[in-house]
Formats: sequence, structure tokens, C-alpha cells
Amino acid sequence: MTDNKSLPEQQSCSINSRRVGEALIGTAPKTENWLLLEIDEPPGVNALLDSSLKQSIKDHLLALQSAIPSPRLLLIRARYPTPNSIHTFYLAAAGEQNPRLYEFHLGDYEDLLGLNITAILGGDPVYAANLRKEPVFVVCTNGKRDPCCARWGLETYNALADQGDITLWQTSHVGGHRFAANLVLLPYGIYYGHVGINDAACIITDSLGLRITLENYRGRACYPPIVQIADYYLRVKTQNLALDGFRFTSALESSPDHWQICFTSTAEGQVHTIDLIGEMSGTSIFESCSTPEDLKPVKRFKPA
Repeated sequence: MTDNKSLPEQQSCSINSRRVGEALIGTAPKTENWLLLEIDEPPGVNALLDSSLKQSIKDHLLALQSAIPSPRLLLIRARYPTPNSIHTFYLAAAGEQNPRLYEFHLGDYEDLLGLNITAILGGDPVYAANLRKEPVFVVCTNGKRDPCCARWGLETYNALADQGDITLWQTSHVGGHRFAANLVLLPYGIYYGHVGINDAACIITDSLGLRITLENYRGRACYPPIVQIADYYLRVKTQNLALDGFRFTSALESSPDHWQICFTSTAEGQVHTIDLIGEMSGTSIFESCSTPEDLKPVKRFKPA
């Protein structure tokens, strides 16, 4: 693996993304159901397949991802892992309404086989005792997947870990190396990107107050990208930053690259329509430090 500290700036996907002014908004990968499993080792390029988990556990997790709508599996790691201890396992149903986070403690990874994951994510009251009230924060530090995630992710993770008072984990790939450091808030599925040490404290404070920090906002993963973008511009327009301030109602592409996105405010029931028009930005990015020659044009959507 390339030494992330000595990576040339022109080959750093994160630095390049900042340099060309790539917009963060609309880049959260569509995800509705999350599985987070603690493992006492740093993740490889393919976190699950490269892990030391038994093949039966890998097969089980792979099967779950095929059976669950819009899933994302993360292997998480504590700052100071304790080998052979109890392993934490989270499940998050991160829909727009009634997001839920469940916490389990496994004496053995084989205990996963006894959990009815579909029933849990479906809200089965049998598992009500495992519901967690406090949020969980994860920071991608998967340097073997991309050097930027270690270079920026570890710096931000360590700064947050020093603050304490929150549940924070290092995690495998969350999507979007070039937006490192990436931070995700669960169970809400809120993505933040380019999170530096100075940004982190504000994001944590806002998150605990169930508010969105617009400056680093990549989007809410339960929304498709175009709705994430409209959500951002609606919040800029109204200055309503409450996480549950709006409900997504509809999205209509009235003509090519011209969208009308409707939301309803949860407090007043007022309908808001955001008109977006897409255009090529004239800038190009590369998505990973390993592909600096693979330039891709960037399309931007802005209010009509």
C-alpha cells in the first residue's frame, strides 16, 4: 500500500476534490439498512472477504446483504481493540421516518446466526430491549481501500475520540474516498465529508441536537442523490436545519436534467417545491487515489 503520508498531492483524490471545488451534496450512497460488526483488526481492501472471520460467517453476512433492501455492511473497530472480548453488533433501519438503531453484544460471531435480522429491521417488538437511544458515529479509516481515508480519517477520528462523551468507531469503506474524512451518523444515515479537526466538534454538537451541519453535508442516505441535493437547497432557503424538519413527498423529472422535488414541513404541513437544473461543471475528478488518470466530468444541479 502507498504510504499515505508521502502520497503526492496531485495523486490524492481528496485534495483534488477540494481543489476543483467538487460539491459534497448528493454524494451519500443510497442506503436504508446498516449492519455494523466489531472486529479486532484493521480492514483490508475488501473488508469482509479479507477479514479473519470464519467462512460461514462471511457467507451469512453476504446472504443477508442480498436479502435486505439497500444494505451496507461495515466492519467497525475501537480505538484500543481488546482481542477475544465481547463483540458489538449494530443494526440500523435508517429510513426517513422512525429510524431505529439496535445494539447486540456477541460472545461469539456464531451468535449472528441466531439473530432474525429481517425481523429486527422490520421493527419486531421482541427486540425492543435492544433499541439504542444514543446515536453512533463512524469515521472511515480504511487506508488499504484508499490512502486518503487513513490520511484524513484517522486524524479526525483521533480528534473526536479525545473528546469522549460519544459512541465513536473506526470503520471500513463508507463510500466516497475523495470526500475523506467521512463521518456517518446513525441511525439517521447522515453523511458528512471533508470533515477536518475544526469541523468535527460542530458536527457532533449539531448531531446531538438533531440538527444538520450544511457546510460538510453530503446528504441523507435514505434519499436518492437528486433528493439529497434538493434537501440541501431547501434547508439553505428556509434555514430549517432540524433533522426531521421535512418529509420528502415526490420527485418529477419534467424534462431532461430539470427536476421538481417536493417536501412537506413537519411542523406546519407547508409544501415546498425545489426546482433543480443540471449542467456539466467543466471540472473533472478522479474517484480514488489509485486511478488518478481516470478523470470523470462532474455534473452539478442548482436551483432553477
